[in-house]
Amino acid sequence: MDRYKYTAAITACVRSKDSYLVNVKAHNLFRDMRNKNIVPGVVEYGAIIHACAKEKNLQRAMLLFDQMHDEGVEPDVAIYTSLIKACAHSNEWE
Repeated sequence: MDRYKYTAAITACVRSKDSYLVNVKAHNLFRDMRNKNIVPGVVEYGAIIHACAKEKNLQRAMLLFDQMHDEGVEPDVAIYTSLIKACAHSNEWE
């Protein structure tokens, strides 16, 4: 698969109401993409951070945000919104 197919598949998983697709499949696709040396951009990071927000997993969202920053990918409004949602859902405000 190329980057665009991974992006479409990850986004479809994240939009799903099926918790397996959000919690497991989207993250597996993101990891597979990276393992194939396909560098994620803001869209891919945005989708996977949104998945973390849906999962109420602030720690994972912040790790991905830090990784994104370390790779020089600039966050957009959607990513910041997902991080705020992850904070709100996890009840962790630091």
